[in-house]
Amino acid sequence: DIRLEVAGFQVFLNSKPLIQLSEERFTLLSLLVESSPCFVTEDAIVNRVYYADLSGEKSKAVSMLISRLKRDLGDTLAGRIQNQRGVGWAYVQPSPEETSTR
Repeated sequence: DIRLEVAGFQVFLNSKPLIQLSEERFTLLSLLVESSPCFVTEDAIVNRVYYADLSGEKSKAVSMLISRLKRDLGDTLAGRIQNQRGVGWAYVQPSPEETSTR
């Protein structure tokens, strides 16, 4: 029910434009959606989004980025981004029943 459009960093929900994200937040969401339902490690997020070594700041940088992405996505999609402590972050697709009730 979501579609990501690289041109303009647009997120669509049910074929309707939902939001335009910053490049780094769009890159993060793309990574999570591509990897779904698997969890993505902080290292993988940092490597894809920042292209830099953030050794000591890695957890803080990822937490801030996730927080901002969830804020941007709003109540409708924010809950789909989930964390498993020590494993990483994932985009969890809703069940077919959940999407049909919208």
